[in-house]
Amino acid sequence: MQTLNTNTLPTCQMYSEWLHKAVTTFGISREEARKRYGQFTIRQWEKLFKATYRIRTAEGKFLNAGTDRPSWFTLEQARKLVNRSAGETIVESDGVNILWEVF
Repeated sequence: MQTLNTNTLPTCQMYSEWLHKAVTTFGISREEARKRYGQFTIRQWEKLFKATYRIRTAEGKFLNAGTDRPSWFTLEQARKLVNRSAGETIVESDGVNILWEVF
């Protein structure tokens, strides 16, 4: 059995499935998903889908949303970036709904 090298680009089938998952998970267009993630390696795709946390600002917006900076984080990344004294909170999302706040 051959081991898959995660530092390579995914197969066409994997890419198509992950592109669809990015569209539905992050609520973006297929074209936007291609622009953002089209050159991701298998390892980068896997890491992307582990990022299910967002930082909600005191104004109720998501940190970095609508910019070219990441607005989805792993829990560890979110905990390092959140500024609780400024009223920011960490929430877990399924891409559509906020599931709960992380304390």
